[in-house]
Parts: sequence; structure tokens; C-alpha cells
Amino acid sequence: MCPDQVSSISLIVPGVIPVLLGPLQALMMVLPPILVGLVLVARLLVSPLTWKMAGIRLWEAIRTRPLQTSVKLAGLAVAIAFAWWLLGPVEAPLADSGGIVGADSWPGFQGGPTRCGKSNPSSGDLVPGGRLRWKFRDALILERKPFASSPAVAESRVVIGSDNYKLYCLDLETGAFRWAFEARYPIFSSPAIWNGRVYVGEGLHEHADCKFYCLDLTSGTVVWTIQTKSHTEASPTIVDGKVYFGAGDDGVYCADAATGDVLWQFPDAHVDCCPLVVEDRVYFGSGYGSQGVFCLEARNGQPVWRKELPAPVWGAPSFCDGKLYVGVGNGNFNESDANPYGEVRCLDPKDESDIWRFTDVKDAVLTSIAVSDNRAVFGSRDGGCYALDATTGERVWRAECGAPILSSPAIVGDRVLFGADDGLLHCLNLSDGQEIWSYNTTEDMLFVLENPRIQSSPAVVGEKVLFGACNGNVYCLGGDTTATAAIAQTVFHSRLMRVADWATVGLVNIVARVTGNFGCAVILTAIMIRLFLLPLDWTQSRQLLKMRELQPVLRQLQGRCVDYRAHLGEIQTLLGHHGIRPLALLSAVALQLALFIVTLLVIQSTSAFAGKGFLWIADLSVADRFGEMPALPLFRTSLNLLPILLVGLIWAYTISLRRGAKRSGVLGHMVWMVVAVAVGVSTYRWSAAVMLFVLTLLCSGMLELWIFSLWPTKSESAPPETPQ
Repeated sequence: MCPDQVSSISLIVPGVIPVLLGPLQALMMVLPPILVGLVLVARLLVSPLTWKMAGIRLWEAIRTRPLQTSVKLAGLAVAIAFAWWLLGPVEAPLADSGGIVGADSWPGFQGGPTRCGKSNPSSGDLVPGGRLRWKFRDALILERKPFASSPAVAESRVVIGSDNYKLYCLDLETGAFRWAFEARYPIFSSPAIWNGRVYVGEGLHEHADCKFYCLDLTSGTVVWTIQTKSHTEASPTIVDGKVYFGAGDDGVYCADAATGDVLWQFPDAHVDCCPLVVEDRVYFGSGYGSQGVFCLEARNGQPVWRKELPAPVWGAPSFCDGKLYVGVGNGNFNESDANPYGEVRCLDPKDESDIWRFTDVKDAVLTSIAVSDNRAVFGSRDGGCYALDATTGERVWRAECGAPILSSPAIVGDRVLFGADDGLLHCLNLSDGQEIWSYNTTEDMLFVLENPRIQSSPAVVGEKVLFGACNGNVYCLGGDTTATAAIAQTVFHSRLMRVADWATVGLVNIVARVTGNFGCAVILTAIMIRLFLLPLDWTQSRQLLKMRELQPVLRQLQGRCVDYRAHLGEIQTLLGHHGIRPLALLSAVALQLALFIVTLLVIQSTSAFAGKGFLWIADLSVADRFGEMPALPLFRTSLNLLPILLVGLIWAYTISLRRGAKRSGVLGHMVWMVVAVAVGVSTYRWSAAVMLFVLTLLCSGMLELWIFSLWPTKSESAPPETPQ
């Protein structure tokens, strides 16, 4: 153990810290040096000898300096408590519940029976545009979990569930966090809102023992729950003060929406879709056991009819002008069936008879059918969006989108809106299927290989369209795509991220007003952060250079290891004699690294840069798109220049560091080339604003290191002595 412990110390002191103070301090996101440092520190932390020595030194400090040690321990406890408080969520402000009860509602999936993505069928005058108004992401969830749930909107609030087990309530105008409710399982169920309350289920198909929840819309507190024996991933429907929801193998429940008292249960079907309740009857589809459509009496749950179909019915049934519409298809939300099949049926709700069938579909229809202006619109796993004549079932048009469509379409005015598995939200013309605009959510991803799908179905309120994405964001779009974007940013609900968001975006806006350009504002903001940290950088860089000079001495100490404790004392004495404090250096580096990462996350998430240009960059909120190139799997067809510049700078920077440390070799150069290329690939689709921030930090870091290397150290006059 002795040689390993000294080897770990010698590696941490002369090796890891220069790497951290070099590329990581400037680039922030180069992971390999961080991992190496963490592994080496972890080896020390798990060693019993480390903890034994720490305990001995703590006891000696308490015995010899009790007051001073007690003050330090109390200060450490206060610092830990403050950090815990700072990372905690901000309590949602309480609103007047009297203004919510009896107000507008969102009674079911996609707003109601026509599944058009709006709760008011006549609200078709305002047409949403493709400009980003705001987006939200939970800053406390490091792993981006999908928002497959579809939003419900009422009383200026947006409610949506996530695979991270949380149901979020956001402000409609700004995206500000109101509250979050944490369930026991992922929330795939799309919520409904009625009479100041939120109704939602939990769990996926593999879960059992799930609950159905009724929450207060103002505070997110639980009003009542219903325990089931299966999963409640189906979205609920509320009609005449009653809530209807599917519960997997437990069938369909009907309960009093105010009290949660179960009025009846139909257990003879597996139900994963939102029930349709119209004209005193309940309609729903099933995908297991009996594949088809069921009709029950709404007052008592007694069966009226059941129609068998050749494949499952996963989407919520639709109703318009006395007709019932259902999508049919095999496979599931993750993959197509080996023998794909899909169709759309239009049924007479009174007697289950077919009015028409549309079978010219190459794969499953898993979405609901949106019906408006005598058009029945749906998406398919075959990558097409279809519009049919709602009366005859004849195809009017088909729009090829190039990716499976699992997001149910919304219709507002003469627009059709839906998401696809390639991360694009499409807006088509209802009359001919021509694309009007699209919004690319993959530009918001930090890494290329994250899940790009949009399974959430869009909700339309006025000229706003809201939806979730599998990259962990909730989006609000609206307005002219050529208009100047409003200063709207992701509102993180941790206190730390909220302060960082306010400070960073505020500083960028102030500098932008002075310079007249947001690109210049990002560059100057990065320079100001560097200047603010300059005293700390100066001290760290001076100690870095001293540590390089001490490397031969430390290697000699490592080779003479007989008594680990004694030679650890020699190392500490040597470093202290030259004014080097390794733990203080690592702490300072970690602090700067955290500051840079937090700032980067804010810049990446804010929409303040949407529509703002700089040099050849048309929009700072997406990749710089210098030109076009042949399509590649990871890079698509856009040629982004800033990541290529980043790779070149990292390569040049690491070469200068290796020369300064008098290290060479083909293998070392190859390793750093691989690191540089890996960073370039992982950052290839970062937004131009983030890339300008990172490049400025890297260039300023190279300049600082060069200046510091020219300044003579005190140890240059006399070489370090080797302890005997």
C-alpha cells in the first residue's frame, strides 16, 4: 500500500493539477482529466490509512487548539448547510385559489373530444409561429429525462409530467417554475385540469400498484388518490364532475372528481389510452387481450358494444359531428412490429358499424386523430403525416417527415402541428400539407447522441404552442420566426441556478445594449469573468510552475519510500517550504470549474440569443452553420466552424503545455489528438453562443499561461533541495 499511496500523491500534486489548471480551467468540459483526478482522489478516500491519519490529526488539533478547531468545524458545518440550501428548490409563490375555482379547464388529452390540442374548439383565430418564447429544464436533474407527457394548460399555468417522476407546473407567459409534485413512478400520463385541480396518473407498462392523483393547481398538494392494481399511464377525462381514467389491467375507473370516491370500475379490458366521454357513453381502445374499441354507459360502466379490430388501439379515440375516429396499429412507442400494420377507422358510435376505413398506411397509427374543418389528421410510424376527408375517408395529402410520428397532431386555424422522432416540431398547412416552419430541438442538446424524439403532443393556447421533448426540455413557441426574440430564459428552480441565471443573462443584456451585438456581449462577458478570477489564476499559475520544478524531487521521494507517514511529512514540508498548498489548489480549481459550468448551462439554456446574429452566424441560439457538407450520421449536413476552431486550439494548447513540461512522444500527442477530436464531436451541435464563450475562455487561458510563464519565480534563483 505504501508505494501506491505515495504514487497517488505524486501524481495528484505534479500531474493532475497542471492539467486541471490548463485545459479544464479554460475549456471546462474536457472530461478525461477530471475522471483521472477523481479516481486518484477516490483511491485516497477509500484507504483506511487516509482516514486514520485524518482522525489522528483532527484529534491532535482538538486537543491542542480546541477553540480554533471548534470554530473551523462550525464554519464547515455552516458552509455545508448553506450549500445544501443553495442547491434546494425555491418555494413556489402561493396564488389566490379563489381566482382558479370554476375557471377555464383542460378536460382531457389534447383538450377534448376532437383532439385538436386546444380546450376551446373556437380558438382558431391566432396562429402560432416558430419563434422560441421560453424553454424550461429542471437544473437539479443532471440526467435529462424525457417529457413524453403532453401539457395541459389552464389559468395561465402549464402542467406536464416527466420520466423523472415529477409533475411540473410552469407559468404560461414566462416558463417560471411554480411547483413540482414527485410521484412514485415516471409520469407518462398527460394531465387534465378542472375546477382548480390537476388529475394525473403514474407509471409505465411494466409498473403495478400505481396511484391516480388529484392535486391542487395552486400549490401542487395532494387532494386525494386512488390506489389501483396496475399502471395508470392513461390520460384522464373529466366530464360533468366525474373523472374517467384507464388503469392497465385494472380496466377503466369512474370517480367523483371532487372527492375521489370510485363510482364504478370496468375491469374486463386492458386500457392505456385516454377514455372519450360523449353523449353519455365512454369509448376507449385496448391493445392487450381484446384488440379493439369498447363502448360503456357513462352512468354505470355497463358495456354497450365491443368491436374487435385486427391490431391494437393505442391512441385516444376522437369524436366530431357524430362520428368516432380511432387509429389502429401494431408495434409500440419504441419500435415497429416485424410485420407492421396500420389503419384509421371511422365508426358510428351508436352501433359500432364502419362508416369508412383508410388502410393505405405502411406502419402503425399510434396517435390520436385530430378532426377539424372536415379534415382528419394523424401521424404514423411510417414517417408520414396524413390528412383525410373526415366524411369519406379519402386521402387529401400525405407529408413525408422522414421519422416516425408518435406525437398526436394539433390543429389551429389552417395549421397542423406535431413532433417527430428526429426532434423536429413541424408546422404544416392544413389545406395541402406543405411545411410552413419547423423547430429543431436537437440544437439544444449538449451532446449529439442524446435522445432527440418528441413524443409529447403539442398544446395550443392563443398564439403559443407548448410541448415537451425527450431531451429534457419543455418548449413554448409563438410569434413570427423573423421577429426579434424576447428576453425569455429557462427559469431553474434551484436557488443557485436562479441566481446564476439572473446574473448571467442580466450581464449579457447590459453588455449587449452597450455593444449593440449579442455575440460581442458573450465574448466580453467571458473576458470579464476571466478578469474577475485573475488574482486567483495568478496565484494558481505561479504555484503550478513551482510544482513543475519540484517534480524531480518528488520522484526521488517516491523512490525512497520506507516509512509512508514520515515521507508524507517530508512531501508536505517540501511543498509548504515553497508555498504550495495542493488541496487549496484543487479546491480553487473545483470552484472555478463549477462557476464556468453553471455559466455555460445558463448560456446554453437561455433563449435571449434566439434570432441574434454575429459575423457569419445567423442565430446564436443554434450551431453556427458556416456552410453545408455531405450528410453524416452525427453531424447532419451543416458545417459548423466553431467546433473545428475549438479542436485546433485544444491541440495547440496541449502541445504548448507538453513542451513546457518537457514531455514528448508520439503516444502522448496521439492521446491528446483523440481528446481534442472527442471534444469537437461532442460539442459539434452546441449553440454558437456557448461555443463563443468556451473559445474566449480557452484563448484567454492560453494568453494568461503564456504571461505567467514569462514571470520569474523565486525558486528560479536557487534549485530546490532534495530532503535527505
